[in-house]
Amino acid sequence: MTIADQYRIITSSAGWIDRSSRGRLRFDGPDAVSFLQGLLTNDVGTLQAGQGVYAGYLTPLGRMTTDIVVVHRGDHLLGLVGEGMGATMATRFDQLIFAENLTVSDATGPLAEWFVTGTGAAAVVGAALAIESERLDRLVELAQIDCSGGFVMRDGSSSLPAFRVVVEAGFREQVAAALAQAGAVSIAEELATALRIEAGRGEWGHELGGDVIPLEAGLLDRAISTSKGCYVGQEIIIRILHRGGGRVAK
Repeated sequence: MTIADQYRIITSSAGWIDRSSRGRLRFDGPDAVSFLQGLLTNDVGTLQAGQGVYAGYLTPLGRMTTDIVVVHRGDHLLGLVGEGMGATMATRFDQLIFAENLTVSDATGPLAEWFVTGTGAAAVVGAALAIESERLDRLVELAQIDCSGGFVMRDGSSSLPAFRVVVEAGFREQVAAALAQAGAVSIAEELATALRIEAGRGEWGHELGGDVIPLEAGLLDRAISTSKGCYVGQEIIIRILHRGGGRVAK
């Protein structure tokens, strides 16, 4: 099936990509929120269960170490990072724990993940996971609804409606079969990339990397809180915003 065929299908239905190789981190313990609040660029401290926030973790010089979606799962936080970044970032965050009461683990293997996009994505995901499509349609970006073995989260990295489905690895075959039965087709990464670029979203390993200051990638509104307390690299960001008027090469 050509990319043109895939695009034609998802304009009326939906397509999926298995993203299980993307990195996932699990933060457990009473200090998980305050720990990330002191490291990341966005406000983790205000998250409630079922909500998520997009942020960056920077070097002291304001360059990106990674971007991360922090998802509040009630009894723990889940961090979604880039391809192959799970083990590296789990080790990195673990090394930063001093007296805080929390543990960080690489949850890439224990969890499976799919990206589903298309005009009919809410209907397809709803049918596959036994969730009313109207509830999915009403989700704001990064908000979640629980499903059997995990959750589905609204995603903004496509010009068409999109969702991320994250479940325990034991549910992998069941969910994959349910998505196919509901009418989702497998789509190529090239198509997903085109939809992502059309939506104006950078991705780690492509437009985003260790040489990028978040302001250069247009991430001020999405990834940076200007009202929270200190975080790693904040001095550089504030200096650019207040002394440089926010002017950077983009």
